Amino acid sequence: MTPNDSFIESDNMAFMHPNFRRQGYHFVSILLLFLILPLWILCSATPLFGAQPSEHKKILLLASYHPSAPVGNLWRLGIRSILESEGHSNVDLDIEYLDVLRFRDARYAQLLTDLLRHKYATSQPDLVVAVYNTALDFMRTHGPELFPGVPVVFAGVEEKFIDIGKLGPNITGMISAPNYSETLDLALRLHPDTQHVAVVSGAGKIGRTWSMNAMQAFQPYGDRVDFIDLTGLPMPTILEKVANLPHRSLVMYITLLEDGAGNKFTAPQSAFQISRAANAPVYSFWDLMLGHGIVGGYLSSAEEKGKAIAALALRILNGEQPSDITPAKEGPLNAMFDWR
Repeated sequence: MTPNDSFIESDNMAFMHPNFRRQGYHFVSILLLFLILPLWILCSATPLFGAQPSEHKKILLLASYHPSAPVGNLWRLGIRSILESEGHSNVDLDIEYLDVLRFRDARYAQLLTDLLRHKYATSQPDLVVAVYNTALDFMRTHGPELFPGVPVVFAGVEEKFIDIGKLGPNITGMISAPNYSETLDLALRLHPDTQHVAVVSGAGKIGRTWSMNAMQAFQPYGDRVDFIDLTGLPMPTILEKVANLPHRSLVMYITLLEDGAGNKFTAPQSAFQISRAANAPVYSFWDLMLGHGIVGGYLSSAEEKGKAIAALALRILNGEQPSDITPAKEGPLNAMFDWR
């Protein structure tokens, strides 16, 4: 027998010893315990520790426009970016395009109400974001019937469109403050010899109201420049007039979604046509028009506003009451330009 054989035989005999077998049984039992216990804990964690899955919340974004209007998607992107960047995977975001700027009759409003009631009968939102004053008006009229008790956050609404004291305890939001005068002042500093300013806006309620607000903001400049009001005209007439403006002119494009002949446009579409036809620089107030022919301005960003609205919405979903949050004005805007 070789030394190695002796070692093997000795090992085998030790293994057969009763004390070793008892120790081996203890070792195997402990090993099985460590293997099985984690699986048992995992399977029985809910009854053992009382843990519950995180509660899901739903935000419903009501956009005033048609789905083809790119601004609604920018609001959605802004809200979604905050939900994703801050890890709020338990908050879902739905969007509905009301298209109430094109269809304003009572029959359409009733059909729209019936549709939303049917769609959300079994899955009501925990919070509604109403983008622009037409969506806010819709929620104030039909919201109590559609989504009773659901808080509403408005966005993109100018102060002149709302009476904060009459909003009710369930509504708050952020007040939009377009920099009409700041943008005009900027343009006049860049073009100090300007003598004429053409103001272009649409024929619809939004276009005319925004044009009125802009013209009021422009009043202090009345002794310096001559204003040419092109609000509510048919598009061919507008294009002809901006193509033949007097020397030393500027164009202030507000928004044109519907012209005086009833033709419909997206804001970038009409901005592009007007900028291409104009014989003078065109300025605007919304970054949505950047890249569509305008020079620039103090531009409001729907996507950035969406981020601010998402932060406000999360405060309410986390327990704050809308009545405790006073609607505040948006922060200052940045000057932006198309370098081309």
